Amino acid sequence: MASQTENQAGFPWLESFLALAALALVAQLVPTSRDLLLSIIDIRQWSRYSWIWLNGIIVVFLITLRIAPGVMQAWHDRRRRRAAENTAKKKQDELKEQRETLARLQESRKRRMY
Repeated sequence: MASQTENQAGFPWLESFLALAALALVAQLVPTSRDLLLSIIDIRQWSRYSWIWLNGIIVVFLITLRIAPGVMQAWHDRRRRRAAENTAKKKQDELKEQRETLARLQESRKRRMY
């Protein structure tokens, strides 16, 4: 059971390999796409702005990796707390409704006696 949970939370290997296979097929069938892909990968011809953008993207990615677990934990805690508050509120509303019903029953019994 634990291995199934780990597989669901792990890296999507099958989808990644499928995307890689599709990319390889396109590169083989369309030579211009292969040339474009190779020119993108060839970092010797990148401009200074391309390097700046790449470094900026990497920094944002690393910051996201650092902050994401705490944000996700806070989000899960907030959802749990709200669910507990909603459950408590529903219970209070039910109890209030029961008290009101009981009060009406007692009121009607008093009327019948007199």
